[in-house]
Order: sequence, then structure tokens, then C-alpha cells
Amino acid sequence: MPEPGPTNDTNYEAHPERYPLDMDDEQALDVAPYASRIIPYWRYGSAAEAATSAAQLYELYTRYKESGDFVGMDVVRRLLRLGLTYARKLAPDPALPPNAPLQPTPAAIFSKTFRMVDNDPDFAAQRQAHAERRAKP
Repeated sequence: MPEPGPTNDTNYEAHPERYPLDMDDEQALDVAPYASRIIPYWRYGSAAEAATSAAQLYELYTRYKESGDFVGMDVVRRLLRLGLTYARKLAPDPALPPNAPLQPTPAAIFSKTFRMVDNDPDFAAQRQAHAERRAKP
């Protein structure tokens, strides 16, 4: 049985041991206080927005990583993947003129940044350590 998702009444910065790993990416939008800090940088409507957003999110990821904050790292990772998912559903960037040279799409930008985070061996190690801590009675 999957563990319940995050609740808005839990401060996961104060109680990282309560952070559930088995949740949908959209539930990351409810992870307090991280979501309120990260969401202002999360934009995927155009290639320009996605490029700025992905760079800002990666910077946040790096800060959380440097401070050993797995929950922050994971929330950023989930929002990158969610941005990729949402960007794929969008129509092509309307700011591009017809027959313009191919530009990276918002989805491609988020995909690249998500892969960098998701393939980070430090993230994998911290995720494993978090899972082990949660599994202990």
C-alpha cells in the first residue's frame, strides 16, 4: 500500500523524516515550506520562461544539495519533471514565427535539467539514505 502523500500541516524542513517518497509529482506542490519557496521560480509556458526557470530550479537544487537537504532536492526534481510533463502538453511556443529555425522547446529544456538532477549520484545516495531512515521502526 502506498504511503500517504504530503500534508500541508507538516513542516518537512523541521521533520524531513516524515517526507514520503511514494507520491505523485503533483503532490510536491503541497510540500511545506519547500513548495512556497520553489514554485515562484517554476515557469514552463515558453522556451524563454522554461530556460530561466530550469536554471533557477537547478540553482535551488544545488543549494539544497550543498546543505544536505534531501527533501528540497527531491521537491525541485519533482517540479522539474512536472514542468516537463506540463510543457509537453502545451502547443508550440507562439512567440516563434512560422518557419523559424528550430529552438529548444520548454519540454526539452526541462527534460535536460531533470535528467541532470535525476542522474546525480549524490541525489541517488541521499534518496537511498532517506528511504533507509524511513524504513527503521
